Amino acid sequence: MKIKSNLYIPNTETTTKLFYKIYPYRITYPRLGRLPHFYHNGNNPSDHSWLMRKQCFDFLKKKFKNRIKFNHGYHTHAYFLKEEDFDKAKAHEEFQELHIKYTVPLFPDLKDILDKFDSNTVLRKSLFLKKHKYKVEIGYNYGNFSVLCDEIYETFGDNPNYSVSGNIKSVTKRFGYYGSWATYSIYCKDEIDVEYFTFVFGENIKSISKAVLISELDK
Repeated sequence: MKIKSNLYIPNTETTTKLFYKIYPYRITYPRLGRLPHFYHNGNNPSDHSWLMRKQCFDFLKKKFKNRIKFNHGYHTHAYFLKEEDFDKAKAHEEFQELHIKYTVPLFPDLKDILDKFDSNTVLRKSLFLKKHKYKVEIGYNYGNFSVLCDEIYETFGDNPNYSVSGNIKSVTKRFGYYGSWATYSIYCKDEIDVEYFTFVFGENIKSISKAVLISELDK
């Protein structure tokens, strides 16, 4: 977040994906919803901040009804379908001091571009780890996950067509904590590599993403 003339100016970043597959625009706020159930141990926001957050949340829900989606975590992300709604929320001065970050699509016609590809396609400036076209995310299970990670690493750890993520390596070393909150991935160089991985560990796959380079869109 930049500072200018004693005022915070939120950073604007670009994205090459649609949030929840349909929303191109996002404004990040401090947490707005379900406040009484989130803060504890004396770390509540001030009464002024609490009231402003509630009023902001009520304003957004009413003003952009059926055209906005919220995700409440440590921050609240508000997702907008239309650029004009995003611009109105961004320009509404009453709650601008709550704005943390703006996210806009890299291309105005991002949805039309993504519609040309499969749903597992992600637009990127470079391949995964600079050389892999596919990213396979492994689903966490509470039974034999450490054994599964051992088997994945033993099978593909030394193969140059694959790269095992640091989180999987940490599990094989029994280092730190691991669970469903983390991402466990293996990267595959080409389609034949992801097909082989799927053949061996297919029942453990959560998702597969394919990288398409932005530089190749017009080719």
